[in-house]
Amino acid sequence: MPQKKIRGGKVASRGSHKKAPKPLLIGRRALREVLRHAPGRIERVCVAEGKGDRSGSFQEIMDEVKRLGIDYVRLSAEELDAMAGGASHQGFVAELGERPGLDLKGFLEKRGRSDRSVVVMLDSVFDPQNLGAILRAAECFGADAVLWSWNRGCGWVSPAAVKASAGASELVTWVRISNLVESLKKLKSAGYWAVAADATYGAQDLRDFTFPEKTVLVVGSEGAGLSPLLLKECDFKVKIPMFGKIESLNVSQATAIFLFAYGQTGVLKVA
Repeated sequence: MPQKKIRGGKVASRGSHKKAPKPLLIGRRALREVLRHAPGRIERVCVAEGKGDRSGSFQEIMDEVKRLGIDYVRLSAEELDAMAGGASHQGFVAELGERPGLDLKGFLEKRGRSDRSVVVMLDSVFDPQNLGAILRAAECFGADAVLWSWNRGCGWVSPAAVKASAGASELVTWVRISNLVESLKKLKSAGYWAVAADATYGAQDLRDFTFPEKTVLVVGSEGAGLSPLLLKECDFKVKIPMFGKIESLNVSQATAIFLFAYGQTGVLKVA
């Protein structure tokens, strides 16, 4: 099997990506952000061989990969297409190292004593594009973590979710949990207050709502919404006022609005 020398002093085998599956980073924007903020997460960069698009952004990324001493290998467009699962890779697919696991207990030990904190809990968000967009919003607006259940959400952060997150999946803390209701109770015991994004009767207008200093923002899918048991455990129900003809926002859009509001408004010290 032919091999190509790559920077970093190692040899990469063409087709070696067919071994044990690795977390993947697809596309230029996501790769550029992780190179800038968390280059240690990248094990190898797979680059499209041939002429293709050699614009300034392509060369900037390659210069940074070489400067950091990250291993890279040139693969055919067909091989990159196969790795990316049909997603638009723009000539780059990076293999990532396994991310150290973090459970809820570990998160609370790390961040639970903070006076001010916001985490996002997802209920029934199965679409990887939505998950990626929520991770991106969480990173942009400074959320401390995103939590979701193996049983009631995406089982893992897929390459499509990583790409949709523009690399934020490698920067923001995320925790996969087994039971949403029990995890929410643990967060509340640690001083958090649960704020449900919910438009049902009795929900407060977001414009008039003051967030607790330590908030768990609980959001659900557009169709199913929040489960009754989870909604019952929430301390507040808050809605985004709508003025157009469409009745609801995409869950990732709504999450971004809530996180922005948390950061912009004064927070309430709830005893």
